Amino acid sequence: MQITTLIEPIAGRGFRASTRNPIEISVEAESRDEAIRQLQATLRARLADGSEIIGVESSGEELVNFELEDEPNPWIEFAGGLQGHPLLEEWKKAMADYRDLVDREEAERDALREANAS
Repeated sequence: MQITTLIEPIAGRGFRASTRNPIEISVEAESRDEAIRQLQATLRARLADGSEIIGVESSGEELVNFELEDEPNPWIEFAGGLQGHPLLEEWKKAMADYRDLVDREEAERDALREANAS
């Protein structure tokens, strides 16, 4: 999992590493690398007690359950595996067409909700 982190120098004191979303953490250390290590350790400690970072849809359905892992992404080995496949372009077009359909349906539902709310 990646969490956007601000690394900033602190005049005469080293570096601060901090995050805001999805969890607020701030640490200070003498070096940039040490600040990052401390932030990672603090995040792991916060999640070690069973706490979770998840994404939740407004309907209340759980979308994603993130786990903090040091392991490499297992999907990397498959990246680019479809290059040159005879159905690749057709598959991409089908995905784009489906996404357009879903977007249109969502826009229609939103418009209907707004009309009914008025």
